[in-house]
Amino acid sequence: MKATKNLWEQAKDCKRQVSLSFLPMERILRQPVFLFGNSLGGYLSVALAFRRSEIAAISVVSCGRPEGHLTDRPRKLRVLISEGADDTIVPPSEAEALAQYCRTYGLAIEIDMYAGENHYLSQGMKAEVLNKTVRLFKTVSLPRN
Repeated sequence: MKATKNLWEQAKDCKRQVSLSFLPMERILRQPVFLFGNSLGGYLSVALAFRRSEIAAISVVSCGRPEGHLTDRPRKLRVLISEGADDTIVPPSEAEALAQYCRTYGLAIEIDMYAGENHYLSQGMKAEVLNKTVRLFKTVSLPRN
């Protein structure tokens, strides 16, 4: 019987297809491109954003560094990391590791640890994160690097 791929392997396959097969989106849109990802989708957003020149900013929730998919020359972009301080699925240390990686390479970063929140942020906290995300995206222009 053929073994099925786990979710992370499926995400990596998706990332390879997306990053290799599409024209840069800013040629089509003529506007900056933004990514928002939650949990596994956050890991995928990070992996794509550090490699795709048209992505100007990302906002990720409950995620960390996608091991094996980072580069020693990440693109300059804005990063918002939101994490529940009581997350037991993706520990806050993962978000801190992503933040440290971003700081190491001089990326513009904001990290918010929400006390009393877990992996599944409360409705009120989700609203706050989405509002911060919209504010971030409104301040960013198309990268030129």
